[in-house]
Amino acid sequence: MLNNTYRSMKKAREIWDVLHNKYFNLKKDIDRFTIVNYFYHKFDPNKSMMDEISALDVYITKLAELNIVVPNAIQVDAILSKLPPSWNSYHKKILHSNETFTVEQLTTNMQVEIQGSESWM
Repeated sequence: MLNNTYRSMKKAREIWDVLHNKYFNLKKDIDRFTIVNYFYHKFDPNKSMMDEISALDVYITKLAELNIVVPNAIQVDAILSKLPPSWNSYHKKILHSNETFTVEQLTTNMQVEIQGSESWM
């Protein structure tokens, strides 16, 4: 099959160029797909909040492998914007806070919030 496809090409460079363009474009599509997935990821109400944040962290790691750096402030805002409606008061509290949170600080703060709400039940 490969032989039939590239039989008309006389030089290895021609085959290389065709294959490179084909798979390089495929990689770019996968890269775009990763970016889109990160920004359009919605939290599943059936999963724990920490699992959802971990899923976002996986996207950040994949983007870092592509040399795409997502600033910490955008990561924090992405997490806050994806919170379910039941977290609205927490979302507002963080947005109106004078503190600047890192992702690690935010997740720690959210874990405390989750544990606090579980202790009331």
